[in-house]
Amino acid sequence: MSDLTKEELITTLQQMDVPNTVLLEDPSITLDTFILAIKKFRIQAPDDFYAYLADRLGLAFMERDTLFANPRIGSVLPYAVGEETLIALLESKPTYLKVATANPLDTPLFTRLEEIFGKKLKK
Repeated sequence: MSDLTKEELITTLQQMDVPNTVLLEDPSITLDTFILAIKKFRIQAPDDFYAYLADRLGLAFMERDTLFANPRIGSVLPYAVGEETLIALLESKPTYLKVATANPLDTPLFTRLEEIFGKKLKK
């Protein structure tokens, strides 16, 4: 993962005039749980925030409307990999998996997926 920090994400949200970012400053919220905290506190982060995050992580970004307009893009994983995983399987090859996720910061999830499937995640 890059040198991304929780503080940078909070600052980015504040620059986008997103209210209630003070809730995200709680020390129990880590980088891994940051996206889940946004959802938990019902903070309305714009798609621009997620596009920024994807860019910082070197990942592709797909707008929410595009994903909902074409449900055949991916299928939901039928495996118990954790609560609120927010993930869809896009491709499974003999040596790797390709997934889409609403939480690209959830490193423990990626580790669990690699262990469950015995394959590396393609990023």
